[in-house]
Amino acid sequence: MDHRVIPEKILGLGVGDAEVIRNGGGRVNKSLLPSFVITQDLCQCKLAVIIHHNDCGSCHLGQRKNEILQEYKAKGIDLSSAFADWEPITDVKGSVLEDVKKLRDLPMVRDDVDIYGFAYDVNTGDLEEVTHDPAKTGNQP
Repeated sequence: MDHRVIPEKILGLGVGDAEVIRNGGGRVNKSLLPSFVITQDLCQCKLAVIIHHNDCGSCHLGQRKNEILQEYKAKGIDLSSAFADWEPITDVKGSVLEDVKKLRDLPMVRDDVDIYGFAYDVNTGDLEEVTHDPAKTGNQP
């Protein structure tokens, strides 16, 4: 969601070269599962790339999550279930490792999907490969 992070540009892709799924906080959670299944099963995508970045709004929301939820609750809006599986990014590389593993361990992720995890620095534009969980069928890009 961050306007400083444009996956197509970071990865050197053109318009239409990739299916890009974005969510608030960039974490693997319930909110991205329908989009992932559509991308994997209908678009036949066999490559997943998870990119987390420094100075993420998720880090700042993480510090104020309970306070913000209470402010909404006071207005009669209960967002607790919407944030139930939401996790802030406190360590960019650590969260990439967690999310690659979390994605691979989901039962709906096919064995022929290759998963990469990267850390992006919004200040320098540097993209660092943190991990690679290859497709279990040897079907690599």
